[in-house]
This record gives sequence, C-alpha cells and structure tokens, in this order.
Amino acid sequence: MRRLFVVTILFFMLTFQIVSIMALCLPPSSLSSENISKVDNVVDEAREKVYEAYRAVVDAEASGGNVTGLVDRINEAIDLVRRAEKISKDDPEQAAILAERAINIANEVLDEVGIVKEEGLALRRFRLFLGISSGVLFVFSGFLIYFYGPRVFWGLWVRIKGDWKVRKSSRRPRKGWLVDEEVFAVVLAILVVVSVFAVAQTFFAGRVVEPFSELGVLGPYMKIGDYPREVHIGEKFKLYIYVGNHMGRVMYYIVYIKLGNQSIPLNFTYPYPAPIIVGYERIIMHNESWIFPIYLSINETGINYRLVFELWIYNETTMSEQFHQRTCQLWLNVTE
Repeated sequence: MRRLFVVTILFFMLTFQIVSIMALCLPPSSLSSENISKVDNVVDEAREKVYEAYRAVVDAEASGGNVTGLVDRINEAIDLVRRAEKISKDDPEQAAILAERAINIANEVLDEVGIVKEEGLALRRFRLFLGISSGVLFVFSGFLIYFYGPRVFWGLWVRIKGDWKVRKSSRRPRKGWLVDEEVFAVVLAILVVVSVFAVAQTFFAGRVVEPFSELGVLGPYMKIGDYPREVHIGEKFKLYIYVGNHMGRVMYYIVYIKLGNQSIPLNFTYPYPAPIIVGYERIIMHNESWIFPIYLSINETGINYRLVFELWIYNETTMSEQFHQRTCQLWLNVTE
C-alpha cells in the first residue's frame, strides 16, 4: 500500500514536470493569445464608445447646447484609444487600462450631454421669445408713433414755445418734416423691417451659407514652403498639418498619410490607393483650427515618392469614416 502511494506521487510529479516543460517550450504568443483577444475587444469597445459620445455631442450642439467642454473630454478619450491601439500587441495590460479610461470618459460625456442639450433648448426658446417680443415691440412702437406722434409733438411744442408771438408772413406755409404723415409712415416701415430682421436673426443664427473644411501641409518652421525635397533612408523629417473647420458645426476629422509614387495619379474625388503610414484624429469646433507636428521617415530609397495627405471625417449618420475630398501632396527623393 505504501509502495503504491509512493508510485502515485512520483507519477503526478513527473506529469507536472512534463507539462511545465511543454508550456515553457510554447511560444509566448500562444500563451497570451486569449488575453490579446480580450484587449482587442476592450479597445474596440472604447472606440465605439467614443463614436457614440460624438454622435450625442452633435445632437446636443444642434439643439443649441455649448459642447466645448464635452469635445475636449472626447478628444482626451480619442488620444487614449489611439495609444491603446498602438501598444495592444506589445503591452496588452497597459492597453486595456488606457481603453478602460477612455470608456469611462466617454460614459461621463454621455451622462452629461443630456443636461447640455436641455440647456441649449432652453436658451434657444428664450432667444426665440426675445426675438419675437422685440419684433412685436418695434411694430407696436411704430404704430404709436404713426397715430400719436403728431399729437405728442404739438403738445410738447405748446408747452415749450406756448408764449411765443406769431406774426403773419407773406410766404406760403408748409408742414415741417417732423409732423409730416409721410415721415411717420417711413419711420413705421423702418421699424417693421428692423423687427423682421431681428426675428430672422434668431432663426438663422449660427448657420453657414457655404460650409467648408481646410487641409494644409506646412514646413518644419510652421510656414508654407521650405518643404524637404530629399531625405536619407530612415531619416526623420518634420512637418506640420493644418486642419480648419468652417462647416458650421462640430466635426470629427481624421488625417491619413499615405506613401505612393508617380505611377499612381492623384484623384481629389476618391481616396488615393496606397497604404496608410499613419493617421491622426481630433474633434474640432466650428471656426477653430488644429495644427500639429508630425515626424516621418521612409525606409526605402527611391525617386519621386508621392507623400499624400488626406482629410477624412467620421459621418455620424452612416456611422463610418468618409473621405472628405481634401488632399495635399509632397514629392520626395530618398537616398542612402
């Protein structure tokens, strides 16, 4: 019996050693593939939460709410998501932490966006009431001036100049312009026009007649010009990207940088068919701009490389990225 017990213990110890050796021989990726898959799911969830928060902010802004603070927080979440996507394979644990932080920020925005929307609706109703009240007051004042203006004028005239002496003149008397009915009619018309303009401004405030976006590439000194024409293989060079929002609303912009050559022509209507080197994204308020530095390097020698910069947007209606038909390019020669 004792011998059987010892044999059993030795068998389990030998089995444990064999399993341990096999586990050590397995590649690290096979051991952590499940964890990496979970991290990818968390990162994808974080990105979807950011998109959801952006859609809610667009709705709140359309209702008249001030979403500047919410936009700043979503941009913070976007930075966290991009960092998590970048390190998800090398450091999945840290990537999961960053993604969770982004999810928390997006959830906070979603919790607050309803209050911002209600404040915007209340402010819009107040402005509408103020505009209509101002228009009615202008029209009412015009009618008072038209019907009672002469009587008030002559009452003040008698009170101020009632003790003056009047003498007969040979000249033909004429009405003064201050008491002429035509003058009062003109005053009434002006007041009506002003009131209509005030009400119209309430309805059309903040609307842009011709919305547009801007994309520009600046040199290493943040100016137009002085672009690098020739770089060494693997050498980093600096540029600046400029994005301007004049769309009349908050916009989610994405800048993609692609590397092509002269054999593929550039079409400003469709995306350039070349691999993406890197991408940048940010939400920008109306009439604001975004200028940021980039550092690029090319690892293959070649002549007439076409460096393409494309502007994309996140379309909250289709819930997908969309090419915004804004493209810039630089020509580069890469030498040893």
